[in-house]
Amino acid sequence: MWILYVFIILAVIVFFTATYLCYRICFYSPNKEKYRNRPFSQSMDPFLEKLNEWFNRTRALPCEDVWITSFDNLRLHAKYFECPSFNGTVEIMVHGYRGNGERDLCGGVMRAFKLNHSVLMVDQRGCGISEGKVISFGINEQKDCLKWAQYINARFDGNVKIILTGVSMGAATVLLTSALNLPKSVIGIIADCGYSSTEKIIRHVLAKTPFPRRLTFMLVRLGGILFGRFDICSEKASPEKALEKCKIPVFLIHGEEDKFVPCYMSEENYKAIKSKKTLITVPEARHGMAYLFAPDKYISALNEFFCNE
Repeated sequence: MWILYVFIILAVIVFFTATYLCYRICFYSPNKEKYRNRPFSQSMDPFLEKLNEWFNRTRALPCEDVWITSFDNLRLHAKYFECPSFNGTVEIMVHGYRGNGERDLCGGVMRAFKLNHSVLMVDQRGCGISEGKVISFGINEQKDCLKWAQYINARFDGNVKIILTGVSMGAATVLLTSALNLPKSVIGIIADCGYSSTEKIIRHVLAKTPFPRRLTFMLVRLGGILFGRFDICSEKASPEKALEKCKIPVFLIHGEEDKFVPCYMSEENYKAIKSKKTLITVPEARHGMAYLFAPDKYISALNEFFCNE
């Protein structure tokens, strides 16, 4: 019997160790400097010169560091960039998984300035110089996005138009935020290459690994529940479900050659929206590269979509 007891104890230890390792790999962000200073992806090689130009130009712009406190008492950081020809619209920009505002959103700032929009460039929790060590794929981040919208609304005493803008996990974050009680000054959403649910995107990524998919997904989900206190299969983790409650205009854009977040996920999000909506797909564009491949198309479509908002 004692051999059986030892075996059971060892099995339990191995199971919970594996669960914790899956949690750390997927959701933990202990070394933010590693991600904050990483170079642009090799997939962006044809555009490195343009990306570095945008990065340097954004770094040279005058800006204001601003801070808020999250619902769970984390100090969150953003940079506010005032457009020289500001037309009263502020885009709250949210970056993707393990990214940071300065590196990932420099092109977004350049694009927003062409539309005469000012920008609040957010460092999501656990990223950049914001506090936190856990990334929850938008589950907690949507509450942070709501607080940033409330901050901008209060900063301008309600006399502002706010657009929630996100790329990749940032797109999922702003889409999830659409179901919350947003200030009336929020006039719309721009979601670039966002996924339709956290469960689907994690399953999609796991399918590319050599690990057993069902078992690994179970461990990842359990790790989130036990150690992160969130469930990646809950309704709070599904932009597609959130969009069923959305009452503001939603602009979706996606690269047709996106291998990380498949283009069909934006199509799923599009079908769920009952408010004003559009979906633009960009041929040949890979993940997060729609603006790089088709800047004029991107700007023109945004101008047309938001012209009466």
